[in-house]
Amino acid sequence: MPHPTTIAELRSIGRLRDRLERLASTIVDERCRAVLWVGAGLSRRFGNLPTWNSFLHQVADEALAGSDATRQAIKHLIDSGKQSLAAEYLGDVLGRAFTDHLVATFSESSGELPACMVKWGIRDVLTTNYDLLLEHRLTGYKVILPSVGMRGLLSSSSKIVKLHGTVDDPNSCVASISSYVKNYDNNLEWYIAQLFSTRPVVFLGSSMSQSEPFFKIIRILMDGRISENKHLCVLSVPNAPTATKWGRSLSEYGIDLIPYIPDADHSFILQLFDYIEEFRSSPQGISNVVSNVPDYIRAHRYFDAAKTLRNVLSGKTVPASQKKLIADQLTAFFAEPFAETAAKAQSEAMRVLGHEAIELIKGFLELVGDLSFLSGKGLRNVRMVIETVRGHHNNWGIKVPNDVIERFNTLVELWERSNKRHPKEVISKLKF
Repeated sequence: MPHPTTIAELRSIGRLRDRLERLASTIVDERCRAVLWVGAGLSRRFGNLPTWNSFLHQVADEALAGSDATRQAIKHLIDSGKQSLAAEYLGDVLGRAFTDHLVATFSESSGELPACMVKWGIRDVLTTNYDLLLEHRLTGYKVILPSVGMRGLLSSSSKIVKLHGTVDDPNSCVASISSYVKNYDNNLEWYIAQLFSTRPVVFLGSSMSQSEPFFKIIRILMDGRISENKHLCVLSVPNAPTATKWGRSLSEYGIDLIPYIPDADHSFILQLFDYIEEFRSSPQGISNVVSNVPDYIRAHRYFDAAKTLRNVLSGKTVPASQKKLIADQLTAFFAEPFAETAAKAQSEAMRVLGHEAIELIKGFLELVGDLSFLSGKGLRNVRMVIETVRGHHNNWGIKVPNDVIERFNTLVELWERSNKRHPKEVISKLKF
């Protein structure tokens, strides 16, 4: 029996090492372009939920125990990779009871997704899962169903697109060919085509069943040479020959495979998440991420700038060599958004932006321990932010913590009393 794959083994193989690095770089460096496609494998690993195949087998065994011929026909469809036909068959035989089975099963998760996924900050997350694991972990994300139309799908806000519906709305659940036809309209197909043709997609936990409608869309794009993007897929395989077979098959769709032979707990996935965190916290990863902030500010994409900086600051460590880089970007972020948009203090956007700013200040204090890397201009900008947020406390509903105010005021006063020398020259007098 093949032994389980480790990250260390893949990093020793040139082609797979390059793909691992590209995956980490895509998630860390291209978070506003990248698309994360989450399949049932993650819900199985972290939520103790069944895969779609396992669920269909379970329903066939439990609900059709007295009809052996029908049960065997359905199980043959499942094992032949025709899950959509099997679900159609079960829906015809069981009627509403099939949806009731689905909702009951996928509402019973007993775990949660890793917290590091929040730090990735990927704006567009797509999933074929019915469960609520993503919603519970990515709490600031909007949940989008295909029925919302083009405006919701193209929204620039962070969102989870539930391609197959959600247990929160049983009528939205897409499980069979007929429900695909009803829910996959031209708007959704155009949206998926636009993603695959213009942005890198990372598949995690997906079975990559080519009976899924999106494969038809990718094939059209590939045949028309419309997509130049190379996508990535992390997929469990039973052995090396199967990995080779899957790799060739997926390459026809512009998808590069990162295969692994799993152990009972699919611990490779945890190793992969640790690898991404290691990259995110490395000088290279931090530098690449923070270098995007000036572009966001110039494009007035302040929320992307704030999210990027917050995700960096939430890392376990920031090398000393990167603190100046982060401080410079914080100075730029604090200066422009608040100088130009304070007049819009009544708006919801400014409320959220004000909250982001205070969280950034707190995060920087906690991580760096002082502000010796900020210039005098940076200190003035930070104080302006605090005063702006405090001045609109009633409108925004944001309270600036007293310890934040005291620490900044003390530092600024010391700086000013020292004839405005660089903070580094006076920081030794002040311990945070």
